[in-house]
Parts: sequence; structure tokens; C-alpha cells
Amino acid sequence: MKIINATSLSKLSLVSLISVLLFVFLTGCSDNAVSTSGKSISISAVKETVWEGDTAVFRILLSEPNKTGSDLKVFFTFSGSAVEGSDYDSIYNGGFILIPKDSQSVYIRTEINHDSLLEATESLTINLTGSDGGEYNTGLSNSETVVLMDGDGPTVTDIDGNVYHTVLIGTQTWMVENLKTTRYRNGNAVGDHCWKIVEDYGRLYDWSAVTNPMGLAPSGWHIPTDEEWTSLVNYLGGELVAGKKMKSTSGWFENGNGTNESGFTAFPGGLRYFNGFFYYIGKFGYFWSATEVNSGSAWNRNLYYGLSVVYRNSSDKGCGFSIRCVRDETCSASQIIIKSVQK
Repeated sequence: MKIINATSLSKLSLVSLISVLLFVFLTGCSDNAVSTSGKSISISAVKETVWEGDTAVFRILLSEPNKTGSDLKVFFTFSGSAVEGSDYDSIYNGGFILIPKDSQSVYIRTEINHDSLLEATESLTINLTGSDGGEYNTGLSNSETVVLMDGDGPTVTDIDGNVYHTVLIGTQTWMVENLKTTRYRNGNAVGDHCWKIVEDYGRLYDWSAVTNPMGLAPSGWHIPTDEEWTSLVNYLGGELVAGKKMKSTSGWFENGNGTNESGFTAFPGGLRYFNGFFYYIGKFGYFWSATEVNSGSAWNRNLYYGLSVVYRNSSDKGCGFSIRCVRDETCSASQIIIKSVQK
């Protein structure tokens, strides 16, 4: 049996200590170091398929909130057949994005550009490579790809010739813009039951226009019931969080925008009160349902600047609210091309 004397033991201990210190130094100084803490970073795409003129949205999620005491720098690269600058806007921000302290997620967004070329589908992939200090590792979900489709995607046209883009959310297909028509489907004028305030926000309609038997929505579409609004909100995580996922990423008062990760793109069209005055344009969005509460009021949904909540309220039928239409038929689960939004 070999005996190790005290001198040899001291030398061995010194070597071991130096090895440990060298490992700590190397891993601690590397920007993209691998974590041994068990904390991880993952990435997902809000929509797997994105059309020209739409926005590709990727969500970076920490396994637990950032408690490092400062903004966390997450590094990424991108790849795929799509070309930066022509097929999509530049997203290279020095190859990193910051997750604020105490936050758990952040979004990478890029606009998909229109071009004159008729192309096959292309792809855009974001690859996570690590985090500053190495406290969070990239785990297995470190890459996500979206498919870029040529053209504007599915649209619907009303009797006035206004064209609306559409988005599939869960099993429901919704218009992406507020209704703008001045005529019912049979060609009769809506008249003094609708009002135009801001071009991008569509028109405001009273509830008599919503339920007029001549039909306000384009053929194959309808104004959603209270139950259909509830289905949408529940799919997006419930009343407390769905509003932020539905609101557009610009146009709301004091930068109180949403993430629009659902693709719904809600605009703050305000309202026309039944006394004829207009309020809260740019601040609030009010949307009719086709379900009445009683002879004088009907259900609607409200979104407010700076808040993530979707409010379900009953309002006087004489008020003027925005309208979003939903397609008559729903889709089976196998047809869904939008991922379930993270709750």
C-alpha cells in the first residue's frame, strides 16, 4: 500500500485548489457560460406561420424570474433561408436582448416585409446561445423557427371594398382590423348609426346596427356573441392577462401598448356616448358583442391603456363602439397554426 506523506498531501491539495479556482474563473468570465444552477432559458414562437406584412414574434422565457439584481443579457443568433433586410427587418441588436430584473420573459419581434418576388416559403430561426454570467442555461428549447409565407395571407372584403386581414386564434378566425363599412350586406346605408373618428381605428357603431337583420358583417362573418368573446379571452389566459396579448404594439396613450402576441391587434378607438359626445380615443377600446343584457343594454369588452385586463361590461345600446367580426365556422384542432399563447 502506497503511503502519501504530509508534503505530498499539501502539494495535492494546492493543485486541487488551483484547478477549482481555474474552473470558476473560466466559467464565470465567459459571457455564454453554461449554468450549473438548474435555471434555464427557452424560446418559443407565438405564431409558427407568418405572412408578409405581419410580425414574427418570439418569446424568451426564464424558468424563474431574473433575480440577478440587474438586467440579464441573453445572447442569440439567427439563421434560416429568409434574408435579413429584404425578407424581414433587422433584429440583430448586437446579438443580445435584455430581460429586466425581476422579469421572467421578453419578446423579439421583426416585421416581415412585402416584396415583389413570388417565392416559396422561407424560414427564420432564432438560436439562443447563453446568458451573461452563465446563471441561466439554454436547456433543450434553445431554438425556434417560423415559416414566412409569400403574400398578405387570408383576407375578407366588406361591401364597401374595405379589405381586412384575418388571424386564427384557437379555433376562431378574427378580423385583425376594426370594421369600417358604411353599408349593410344588402347595400342599404347604415346611416346615423355609425361614426368615423380615426381612419386606422375603423368606425363606431351603435347596437341597433350590430343586430340589424340586413347584416353588418361581410358574408360568412358575424359580430361575436358574449360567449365567443369569453372563449377568446379564456384561450389567451383569462381576463387578467388577455388584454395585453390583444392590444396593438403602438398607438395607445402614454405608450400603454400591448404585446399583440395573439395577433388580434386591438386599437383604442374610444367610444361615442349616447349623448353624442366622443371620449377616450387613443386610450380605451370598446367592442360590442351581439348579446343583449336587457332591452336597454348589451354586453361588450373593454381594453384600457397601460393595463393587461379585459373588462366585460354591459353598456347602453345607444353608445357607439368598435366592432370586430369573427368567421361563421370554426376550425378543428388539427387546423390550428397558432401556438397556444403562454399563460
